[in-house]
Amino acid sequence: MKISDETKKELIKIGAEYSMKDGRERTLEDIVKLLVAEHRKRE
Repeated sequence: MKISDETKKELIKIGAEYSMKDGRERTLEDIVKLLVAEHRKRE
């Protein structure tokens, strides 16, 4: 999957928010998986 630089920056910001909450560092793939899980919770 290709991800633009702008989208990567947004994903990193989202990852930073999660990291501030629990102190864990995450890869871009981890962040995408978290967003998918959040989306599934809403369904």
